[in-house]
Amino acid sequence: MDTKPVSDEQINAFIDSQITDEERQEFLAQMQSDKQLASRVCDLQQLKQMTQLAFRDIPGHYNLSMPSRRFSWKAIAASLVFFVTGLLIGTTQFNLSDRFSDSSSFTPVQDLPNQQQVVTKVLVHLSSADESSARNTLNNINEMLVQYAAQQKQILVEIIANSDGLNLLRVGRSPFADLIRRMTEQHPNLTFLACLNTIENFEKAEGNPIHLLPQAGTIRSGVAQVIKRQQEGWAYIRG
Repeated sequence: MDTKPVSDEQINAFIDSQITDEERQEFLAQMQSDKQLASRVCDLQQLKQMTQLAFRDIPGHYNLSMPSRRFSWKAIAASLVFFVTGLLIGTTQFNLSDRFSDSSSFTPVQDLPNQQQVVTKVLVHLSSADESSARNTLNNINEMLVQYAAQQKQILVEIIANSDGLNLLRVGRSPFADLIRRMTEQHPNLTFLACLNTIENFEKAEGNPIHLLPQAGTIRSGVAQVIKRQQEGWAYIRG
């Protein structure tokens, strides 16, 4: 695949596995160097998942009520994404020992019972520092984890922050430090990761070292991790 502009039809063919293995490798290589293309692929794949899942049976334990007069369309969109995620997307056979093999510096979550089991895997991508949207996203994640625990169903959630979303994991900057601490204490199957590329860019721009919340680990590239997790079958959510 050459470097000319990529159409939505080509992206859909990639998502639907309607290209050859050689074309797929070329496409992935192009995504690694083109963040805008990677973002388009993620958005289209998420839209496909939402469209497909919207027609499935609605589980009774999710009750999303319409906000009152003052509401945020971002919050509604985030709620819809997590609503369809609750329909057991991304469930596959998964070796837990390989779960975080490419992470740079963090303590992996505790292994769930048994080394081989059916696990729902969800990747949440935070790239914006919008407080209202982030709060809604984190609350929905927490509710989803609580529901899965109550039903004794296995789930792993990995939250990756890059770009402006990094501020949500920074000491002195994050408005959710206490919430993130409580969530990680309550849910050992939840992990927060910050993009090292973003950290280095921020440090150059600000002239000071970046300090992360103690609950946050690091990954070299947030974009690369998003691509990798989707290849592994993780459900993708843009927070």
